[in-house]
Amino acid sequence: MTTTPLRGRTVVDFSLYVPGPHCTKILAELGADVVKVEPLGGDPVRRFMPGLYEGLNSAKRVLAIDVKDPRGLDVCRRLLNGVDVVVEGFRPGVMDRLGIGFADVSALSPAVVYCSLTGYGQEGPRAADAGHDVNYTAVAGGFAVQLAVDDDPQQGPFAAADLGGALYAATAICATLAGIPSQPVHLDVSLSEASLALSAVGWGRAMQGEPIRPDDVGSLAPGYGIYRCRDGRRVAVAAVEDEFWDRLCNALGVEDLTGAPFNDHHGRMTHRRMLTERLRQTIVQWDCATLVDRAHTDGIPVSALHTVDDVRLDAHLRHRDAIRARSRGFEVAHPVQYGGQRPKQQDRPTGTQLTRHDVAMMTGLGDEDIEALARAGVIGQPTTPADA
Repeated sequence: MTTTPLRGRTVVDFSLYVPGPHCTKILAELGADVVKVEPLGGDPVRRFMPGLYEGLNSAKRVLAIDVKDPRGLDVCRRLLNGVDVVVEGFRPGVMDRLGIGFADVSALSPAVVYCSLTGYGQEGPRAADAGHDVNYTAVAGGFAVQLAVDDDPQQGPFAAADLGGALYAATAICATLAGIPSQPVHLDVSLSEASLALSAVGWGRAMQGEPIRPDDVGSLAPGYGIYRCRDGRRVAVAAVEDEFWDRLCNALGVEDLTGAPFNDHHGRMTHRRMLTERLRQTIVQWDCATLVDRAHTDGIPVSALHTVDDVRLDAHLRHRDAIRARSRGFEVAHPVQYGGQRPKQQDRPTGTQLTRHDVAMMTGLGDEDIEALARAGVIGQPTTPADA
């Protein structure tokens, strides 16, 4: 089974920041040849969050183009001729005004998969609104369960809308390519709707026309959460089921919490605030490693919260080849095994500039034309093969 099912597919990525680049990172991991078109000043994420750019754009090649210059637009059109996939993340209408919208690219590539990632979709009352991940998640009801049970809304550890939208976009692109499109397809990916799809997983009762109750929310159960230990480290505890609850209480020496009215989920949820506080007061008397070892022995789902260094050195992740050492730092592998193998990361430094030969082959421009465009500041200076 191939681990590079998108080998031979070409992708031109106009997106910036996180959602689009994360989507095309997945496509690159699956073998696609991704060319990232950036403004002459580069993707703002280079300055906004140093280090994030490298994580999102490994295995891609980059060409800076002033798309607003007619000469730069001509270079873009040449790059887009016959391309398989286009990904863009601007507000609705921007790409059309630039002259490289869906209709424009369809004329250049009759079977293109054109994917637009926007906060609220291509049309509708909010389509032109500004926003970031937390806005999309808020509008999509990502905090609805916490509001329903009168808890203070807490932001999650991940950018649910940005990353969820990227995953849905990559899935939709792969599904469309698998169908062998005979005509251009415009994928309208709304980050807020991606967050909505993820949020709705916890709305079972509400979607049946009934109010959400604390009993329905597993993440509110006592014995499910993050607790601080005596040595300052923290543990994640997930003793939701009756069996795990009893084991946890016995291991912690609070056997009085195992009987009625705490011996079933409903009873524990009725007293959840008191029980959570008892656990907090008890767990803070344990060192993290001691508690994790005891929990492992007793088969209780308790895990230490790992730092980045902990993850990097984790024996299980290294055994699985999910973490790979590099000459400088490490990389996180594609998270899926295909027939027991993961896609190999392309041996290309992050943000590798297109070479003159690349630009010439992809656009049909001659060396003198390319040099003139670079001197005029229409495109970034391509590298020579020796520099690449």
